[in-house]
Order: sequence, then structure tokens, then C-alpha cells
Amino acid sequence: SSLDELAKQRAEAREIMISKIEPILDSYINENNISLVLYKKNVIGGSKGYDITDIIVEKLDKEFPSLNLQ
Repeated sequence: SSLDELAKQRAEAREIMISKIEPILDSYINENNISLVLYKKNVIGGSKGYDITDIIVEKLDKEFPSLNLQ
């Protein structure tokens, strides 16, 4: 069905994105001696200073100005 195909495409796009993000994230983690990285949606509260989302997105944008998920 169309929904199954859409779900499959979404899963494939997610895998492509993760494969691009992981090396960038791993490098940042190692360079900055970070012990733990959590998904933002799994955090109830905390200091904004611990949020590295913008930094990783900026690095991802520099590395891959265009990312084709198809």
C-alpha cells in the first residue's frame, strides 16, 4: 500500500541521515571529551549549554550542503 511504501522510504531516508550524522557526532564527542549524548526528546530538563544540536547541524551542513534522501 501507499502507506507501507511511505514508511519504507522514510526508514531508508532516516538510515541515510544517521549514516551521515554518526561520524560527525563521533568526531565531536571525541574532540570534546563528551561521555554521553542523548536525544533531545528524551530529556525532561537541563541547561541549554549542554545542547549541541546547533553545532552538529552546522557541521553537517558544511560537510553535506545537499543531502539527497531519495
